[in-house]
Amino acid sequence: MDDGSIKNDGLMQGPIIGGHGHYITQHYYASDSKSTPPERAWNVPYQRNPYFTGREDLMVRLHQQLHAGQDIALSQAISGLGGVGKTQLAVEYAYRYREEYRYILWVRAESEESLISSYVTLAHLLNLPQKDVQDQHITIQAIKHWLQNNSGWLLILDNADEPKIIPLYIPAAPQGHCLYTTRAFTLGRLAHCLEVESFSDEQGALFLLRRAQILSPDVALEQAYEHERELALQITRELGGLPLALDQAGAYIDEAQTNLAEYFHLYQRRRAELLNERGEIAPDHPEPVATTWSLSFERVAQRNPAAADLLRLLAFLAPDDIPEEIITGGAEYLGETLAPVASDPFNLDKPLRALLAYSLIKRDREQKALSIHRLVQAVLQDIMPTEERRQWMECAIFAVGKTFRDPSCFEQWEFCERWLPHLQLCVSWAVQEKIETPEVAYVFHQLAYYLSEKGQYSEAESLYDRALAIDERVLGTEHPQVATCLNNLASLYHQQGKYEEAEQLYKRILEIDEKNLGAGYSLTELNLNNLGLLYQYQGKYEEAEQLYKQELEIREKEFGVDHPRTAKSLNNLGSLYQHQGKFEEAESLLRRALTICEGGLGTNHPDTGSTMGNLGLLYQYQGKYKEAEPLLKRALKICVQELGVEHPYTAASLNNLALLYQNQGKYEAAKTLLKRALEISERSLGARHPETQKTWENYISLLQAMSQNIISGQVLVQEKLHGKQKKKARQRENRLK
Repeated sequence: MDDGSIKNDGLMQGPIIGGHGHYITQHYYASDSKSTPPERAWNVPYQRNPYFTGREDLMVRLHQQLHAGQDIALSQAISGLGGVGKTQLAVEYAYRYREEYRYILWVRAESEESLISSYVTLAHLLNLPQKDVQDQHITIQAIKHWLQNNSGWLLILDNADEPKIIPLYIPAAPQGHCLYTTRAFTLGRLAHCLEVESFSDEQGALFLLRRAQILSPDVALEQAYEHERELALQITRELGGLPLALDQAGAYIDEAQTNLAEYFHLYQRRRAELLNERGEIAPDHPEPVATTWSLSFERVAQRNPAAADLLRLLAFLAPDDIPEEIITGGAEYLGETLAPVASDPFNLDKPLRALLAYSLIKRDREQKALSIHRLVQAVLQDIMPTEERRQWMECAIFAVGKTFRDPSCFEQWEFCERWLPHLQLCVSWAVQEKIETPEVAYVFHQLAYYLSEKGQYSEAESLYDRALAIDERVLGTEHPQVATCLNNLASLYHQQGKYEEAEQLYKRILEIDEKNLGAGYSLTELNLNNLGLLYQYQGKYEEAEQLYKQELEIREKEFGVDHPRTAKSLNNLGSLYQHQGKFEEAESLLRRALTICEGGLGTNHPDTGSTMGNLGLLYQYQGKYKEAEPLLKRALKICVQELGVEHPYTAASLNNLALLYQNQGKYEAAKTLLKRALEISERSLGARHPETQKTWENYISLLQAMSQNIISGQVLVQEKLHGKQKKKARQRENRLK
């Protein structure tokens, strides 16, 4: 029983043995002597739970470990968050295996006072000579002596949340079994811990339907009506599978004679009130979810204020896989109490241990990540005053933004993906509370950049618009950060084929740069390049050439004629000349760029490989396959070595080499490379990304060139292609039939 109240610590279900087990406290006293212990004794203070659900694996493990014949097996602990079902597991164990013990003894262990009171009760239950002595320490020693010299007993210590005091009440060599329920993550040498998790979706849905009297205790989930099963699953997910919360929900539905849909709708609007609402008929656990955790929150705040602040921060992040780097790297934003502790990983261990002591969080040391139950978050959010809520929202937003990796580097995408749920939640907090600061705009901008790289253009565009609006209001319309946001939004328009919108933004950026920072500013050259690319895509080659030459002039003047950034300008201009059919000029520029890259960056640098690949494409375009092949192979090798086999550039290099093989009639070799390119592109960019779709187009074109019947590939192609690309694929397939 958590928090010292009489309660049912989250209800569970397994096979019901011996009916509902109506509660009768049994005192089997011998009649011939006041000091003779009874032959049997039982003081479990709860009835058996008819709704006990989904804990069979834990029940089996608990029984096996208690009977393993080793010293450590004599003491076991059931640990976990308040409301997760620890007490009910202990109750079910006592009822299920009562015939294996002569004595089943229940002790309230939430405080030293409760322990002393329970031990005095045990002295009377066992009819010990010391049961009536005034000195309670003598009574405690008598119980310890009895536990050390008698066997066949099970001692259940419920709510043993203060491990330090427990050894004073347990003999060094007990002859029976000790079973603890505790919120503590570990009891150290005292006992081996079995952690109790929240219900799975299916377990929670079944329990809820049974507790609400919608299903009988012996009916399986599959037998429920489909709409009720789906609603029960939704409610379970919303409540994070917490047994106590589901018990509250079931009791409310049963007693209010409402239904699942009405409860779910009510929960969406009145969450805080429902989490404080307990059914009238709840003798096992009268306290609701919010009250169940209140004592833990208070104790944490008293013992470690930094831990309490850390818990408040975690309340506004996504509940799972919270990188500890968000805390340590974003420490400067976390307030005067938490910041000094959070900045040092060693010092951070102290508040983390304080939270682990009450199972309020979980920690994955290998992944350096934390998790918190979504209802712990909900209760914390609901009890905070409005200003405090906003304060911790801002802390979360700033810390996440500070520690988010550079999304322009593919090597950081694995880290970016871990941050994604936290970024998305922070964005929702900022929108909900209308938090508008440059830091918030930066978070919007970074998330937008990452989503655009992943091909999620509509989501990215919305975020860029929000970031731009905030920056313009807070910083002014001509601030460099506004220009940066405009640049990335223009690039996004370009990728979507919105050329007019992109052109307008690029021109506006150039005006901002030239007006405030001079034509030599790096963003100016970048925008000359981007606008040039836009014109090239539109076939406006003269306008593109003029911009590329301006960009090249700036870079030669700013960095020198042999600088790698100058080589990029040469690369772009050479690519334009290729499209114009100016092959000699293109080859001259690309060879010059390659020489600069090899001398300044090295022969294995990705930029060297990119330039090498462009030169190979030029030769391929001219039909010079012998010259093209070694360059394209070398470019692919550099990508694999320097960027890795999963990088999008590797997929692009595979695609380019495959097209060469197709032109040479080496269809099987081309097919193998395109399949590899597709696998990489789908994993790294996603099935809907334009580059992935373009590779699919190339694959279908190859199949056409091979004059194969692609009916066998139709299912795969149609599953992978989307929108217009899918329609085109079908049309091509139909023409081949």
